[in-house]
Amino acid sequence: MKKPIDFEAPNVNEESYGHEKNHANEKSANVAHQPERLLRLNQVLKLFPVSRSTWYSGVAKQIFPAPVQLSARSVAWIESEILALIASAASKRS
Repeated sequence: MKKPIDFEAPNVNEESYGHEKNHANEKSANVAHQPERLLRLNQVLKLFPVSRSTWYSGVAKQIFPAPVQLSARSVAWIESEILALIASAASKRS
């Protein structure tokens, strides 16, 4: 019969706790440096609710952003471009 392994709780002192806090702040600071997110069509249409045919017509007429080709049969849109489109549409309200 094997002897059970004894696990000890880590020694948490003020220094290590403060270091963890700083590390958490570094993570939140790095959020701005994350790469662009890519959105698939269903995600785009949840943010900008038009029909699929209207969306693709707008892409063809260069009214809406063009997609990024991911593979031979897969495309996605850059999130910041979709958010800019939404901001532009909102700014045109009277």
